[in-house]
Formats: sequence, C-alpha cells, structure tokens
Amino acid sequence: MISHQTIATIQEVVRIEDVVQDFVTLKKKGNNLWACCPFHHEKTPSFTISPTKGFYKCFGCGAAGNVITFLKSIEGFSFVEAIQYLGKKYGIAIEEVHDSQSITTQNTQESLYILLNRAQQYFEKNLHSHTFGSVARSYCIERKIPTILLEKFGIGYSFSTGNHFLTYAQEASFDQEILLMSGLVIAQEKKVYDRFRGRLIFPIHNLSGKVIGFGGRLLANNTQQPKYINSPETLLYQKRKALYGLFQAKKAIIQHDFCYVVEGYTDVLALHQAGMENVVAPLGTALTADHLQLISRFTQQIVLLFDQDKAGVQAVLKSIDLIVAQDMHVYIVALPPEEDPDSFVQKNTAAEVQSYCKIHKQNFVSFKAQILLQTKINDPLAKTQVIKNILQTIVSIQDEVTRMLYIKMCSEYFQMDEATLLAECHRMVLHKQDSTKKNISSHVEITWKKKEKQDDLLQKSIHIQERESIRMLLFYGDQMINGDVPLHQYFSDALQEVTYTLPLHQKILQCYKKNIANNLPFDLKSWVHHTDEDIQKFTINFMVSHYTISDVWEKKYQIYVIKEEDELSKNVFKNILRLKLRLIQKFINDNLTLLKEPTPTTDIMHLVSIHQTLKKTETEIAHHLGIILTH
Repeated sequence: MISHQTIATIQEVVRIEDVVQDFVTLKKKGNNLWACCPFHHEKTPSFTISPTKGFYKCFGCGAAGNVITFLKSIEGFSFVEAIQYLGKKYGIAIEEVHDSQSITTQNTQESLYILLNRAQQYFEKNLHSHTFGSVARSYCIERKIPTILLEKFGIGYSFSTGNHFLTYAQEASFDQEILLMSGLVIAQEKKVYDRFRGRLIFPIHNLSGKVIGFGGRLLANNTQQPKYINSPETLLYQKRKALYGLFQAKKAIIQHDFCYVVEGYTDVLALHQAGMENVVAPLGTALTADHLQLISRFTQQIVLLFDQDKAGVQAVLKSIDLIVAQDMHVYIVALPPEEDPDSFVQKNTAAEVQSYCKIHKQNFVSFKAQILLQTKINDPLAKTQVIKNILQTIVSIQDEVTRMLYIKMCSEYFQMDEATLLAECHRMVLHKQDSTKKNISSHVEITWKKKEKQDDLLQKSIHIQERESIRMLLFYGDQMINGDVPLHQYFSDALQEVTYTLPLHQKILQCYKKNIANNLPFDLKSWVHHTDEDIQKFTINFMVSHYTISDVWEKKYQIYVIKEEDELSKNVFKNILRLKLRLIQKFINDNLTLLKEPTPTTDIMHLVSIHQTLKKTETEIAHHLGIILTH
C-alpha cells in the first residue's frame, strides 16, 4: 500500500499536461490546452486540459478525470501502477506501508512476476537461438509469422523432451513453491516436471504489459495431447479476466474505436499481419462480462470475427446477448466457409482482408435472422421464433434510443409493423416482471409512452436540485453566508431531515461530512483528485465549460456580469426551497396513490389530513419562490 504522503507529493508535483502530451499533441487555446480525444475517434479537438486545475475533460465522449484517471484509462494501469509510473517519471521515491499479510501477498506477486518474466525470456531465446528451436522456427515460417511479430508478442518455444525449464529455474535459484504456484511446472506422484513441452509458447500479458501466464500450441502431430493448453489459474492469472493481445491492441482499439474479438492466439497474430491490430482473443473460455469490462475501458464497440463451424456460430450467438446486456454495441463478420482468421489472412492480401471485414460487417438483427432461419425462410412458425429470439436480445438493451433503433431495423428487415414489435417487446418485459416477481431495473425497463409520466419528471427535478445543492457545497462550502454562517453549516441545518435519492449524491455528502469531522480542506482540488472516479467526474463536469467570459468585456467595454458568488445567500436559499418543494410534491403524489387505492386497513381520514398539511406547505414554499401553482 502506497503511503498517503507519497500520493499527496505526486499530486502536488505532477503537471497533467506533461503526462498527457506523451500520448497526444496538445495545442494552447486561451488558458487551456486542446487535443483530439485519445479515447474516441474525432477530427475536431474536443479534449481539453486545465493545467491550473489539474484535470481533463472531453466534450465529445464525456471522459473526465485527473492525471491518475488518465493513465488508468489510456494505459490500463491500476491506481498503484499509475502512482509508480508517475514516481518514476518525476524521480519521486515511492514509500509503501504494509501489514504483514499484504507484505506476504505482495512479495509472492513480485516473485511470480520475476519468474514469469524470466520464463518468457527463456522460451523466446529457445525459439530464436537454440538448435532445438528449429522445428518451431520452421513452423513460424510455414505459417508466415514474421520475426517482428514474434518479437512484438514475445513468442517462444518449449523443448519437447526432459525438464529443461525446471532445470533452468532451479539453477537460477527459484524456489520450488513459487515454480508450482506459477503453473510452469507440475507436481505429480512426488515428481516435478515441465508443464509445457514441444509447444510454441504465447506469453499472456496484463494491461500494463507484465507476463501473467502462458499458452502453448502443440507442434507435433500427437492426438493424445490437446492442441492448446494454458497456464492454470494463479494469483496473477484468471482466464475470465484476461484477454490475449489486449496489451498490444489497446492503442489501436482507442484509435479505431472498436475491437475485433477472435477465437485464439494465431487468429490474433494473423490479424496483426493484415494490419488490423485492434484485436483480442479469450483464453480457452467463452467471452465473459469481465472480458467486456476490460474492453470497455477503450471502446464500446465490438466486432466478432469468426469461422462458420457449429461451435463458432454458437459462441457468437451467446456472445451477442452478453455484449448487448453490458450496454455495448456488437457487430459480426462471418468468414467464408471452411476459413478461420488465420487461414483467411494467409490466402489474401492485407487490403483484401480489411475490405472483406468492412463489407461483411453486420448488426445482430440481420446476423441472427440469417443464421437461425437459413433454409426455413418460408416457414411462418420458424420465422416467428427467430423474431422473438431477436426481440429478446433487443429488450435487454439498456439505452432506450438504441433499443428503438434496433426495433426499427427489425421492422424493416422482416417487413413487419413497428408497433406490433413494440407490443411484443412490452409483453416480454411484463412476462419477465411476473416470472421474477421483481420490478425490472430502471436502466432496463422499457418506457413505451412518448410522454414521460409526471412521477418520472418530478423525480428528475429532485435529482437536479440535489445536484445543484452539492455543486454549491463543493464550490462554496467554506464561504460565509448571511453574515457569519459557513455555507456547509447552513445546508446541514436546513436539510437535516432530507435524504438524497441518488447513490452518488449520498456518497459525496458522506465524504463531505467526513472531511468536516476530520478538519480536511474544502478546496475543489481535493475533489478533483479524489480517489473515487465518479466523484472526480462529477466535480470536473461542473468546473469545465466550452465557453468563458472574456476579460475584454469588463476592461474595454465595461460590461459587467453578475457572478454567482455575489448573490450566494440568495441562490442557496432558493435551491433549498426548490428541493423541498419537489420533495413535498412527491410526498403529495405518493399520498394520493394511497388514497386512490385504499386497502381494508387504510385510515382514509389520516391520509386526508396528511394531504391537507402537505398542500399547505407546498403553497407556502411556492409563495416564497414566487411560483404560481397550476393544480
């Protein structure tokens, strides 16, 4: 665990523009620096950096954060790795504090990293330099894998007989316990021997480029052994959380704003040979939600590139529903029959492969229709089942606009009335509610009416007023209002009985109260550098704007604009009243619902009394705000 003092020192010394310019070209415009966003494809710069405030913000994709967030996003670093990177860049010693358990875990991890790195170098040397590596070199030449690509991925070779790696590791003084923990050797019947024998070795890297495991491709024609084997799960390597080629692909994924997903190691290498470097592969497992979370750091768009055998088709069908459920966009490219990415690249030029993928890329509606119908296009029953299958996928889409677009696509593809498909989707949602006996999450539930319900609008209004009060706390919390009362104290007294509705708002308030209790600063910089990235982004979104008021207005033209802080007491008072008004109106609506749907135990007169009290309070608040109520 890195000490708080080290983190504070790095945050104080580091200049965000120095770090960001290592990845993008920055141009000065006014007080800020601008660039084309490294997180999505764009031609006009919308990515801005505020050197004085220490944050970045993209007006195109919404990315925002401080220098640590930037490194985590663009390099895939963990928080600790980002701190270590900055410490090395600025020559700041990293002070760490540990308890005994964390020291043991970290020492084990470091030992594994060292061992795996040495193993990668050992296997790579076998391939390029050792006499016994000739069989592997011949295989690479036959498969047209160039040396530059072998070196880029650190590919190596394990000897087919004996325990050569075990001997090497023991001579290098590696402990047998660490060797077994790494999965590079196996203990069986009191014997220890090499796991990988006679195989082309593919190192598996984490996002920061460290080797965490290996995959091995058998070179001999031995039907008694599996063609591919991977390292077992270890402290560093879990196959559901690792993707082959992601370390090498992440910059290309950001550049192109989409990621190809293929089946295996050689498919990844093949696409690199075709100039398509934004490609990854799962490691002997189906695509998982953890895999998608990794990819989503760099893009929201996935292209599944597969061969048309039965296993490939089934894998794609499962992956489509998983990707859509994660609110990511999915496209499919089906290769010609009897071809996989590796064989297809070998038979075509890079330009032909790229052109094919571009022309044959399709959405999941047309893909599912073609695959599931095939020769049954004239069978009404089969067609009905396929449409329902597609609609089940559409229903799981969280974004309403995207969902409606896919319904429109489905309508056009099958030449069916859009309203009929909408009704069927609605029925599916209701069926899901009945079967689970739970309300579908607000992020998944489909809103069918064009006009939002009054309750939804009221809830949004409450969120807006909550958000505004928190903004004032972050910006002016320590300023005095009404003469001698700190703004944060005024808010606390006025809203002591109010519970904020959004989890993020609640979290910020809890942090704020903790700062007060511990006498920590209220300055905005502390919120920009908060360890919680949601709080960072919340703060930055308030601090940055496309537009600023020119000093020339005041100096030359003597045009003065009233600033918020000039009327702070008045603005705070109004915000509190507006929030209370919206909450009172929600209570009124909830109470009316109880009145309209009474149960045998409902005390009607009590509810009527509550309603009268709430309406009176609503009228009083509206009067103070100068609002005329229309109901």
